[in-house]
Amino acid sequence: MNKLKSRIEDAGGFRHWFANTFWYHYKWPVIAAVVILTVLVYTTVDAIRTPKYDAKIAVIATRNIPDEQLSGVREIFADALGDVNGDGKVNILFRTANLYDAEYAEEYREVFYTCLGDEDYIIYLMDDLTSALYSSETMGYFDDLSELGIESDPDNPCRRSLADLEIMRRYDAEDWYLCMLDRSLESGDEDLAAASERALAMVNALLNSEKAADSAG
Repeated sequence: MNKLKSRIEDAGGFRHWFANTFWYHYKWPVIAAVVILTVLVYTTVDAIRTPKYDAKIAVIATRNIPDEQLSGVREIFADALGDVNGDGKVNILFRTANLYDAEYAEEYREVFYTCLGDEDYIIYLMDDLTSALYSSETMGYFDDLSELGIESDPDNPCRRSLADLEIMRRYDAEDWYLCMLDRSLESGDEDLAAASERALAMVNALLNSEKAADSAG
């Protein structure tokens, strides 16, 4: 420490030493270190702030879906799913898209196709019009539910009406349907298979929930 102090004094003081000695010799290593440190700090903060989802659900309709309409389903799914990533909480993303929005229809269609291309989205909750269109033989986006052990509608093997569930009527969502896109059926990937099992656990919890009074038999 005394040697460094002596060198600084011999060099004409701290400012002169810093500008003409230290900065001259170490400018680029210091700049590189600052840049690397900045990137590391930003990456760490961004990782902390970014939610870590245990599951992702696509909600596709011809109208805007208020968050409270999803609350009942969210609770059932969360109870069945549990904390998958071990962060101490159950965090499920419900990604909604109103395909008939007058102003943002194109953007919402992009959201829908993004979900279709993302293997994390297995469960699709859709209204009558969108589910009928995109689960049709012409479109062919979704799986035959019988292959997943789920009873489908008589007229469409790729969707299942949720109108018989009390939770859907309670939140004015009795026109919703279930569709599924399970990529583990063809890939044999273990991670996809585990995600599929979790998705089926959530779906079965929903389908086995309280039936509406006029549909319970």
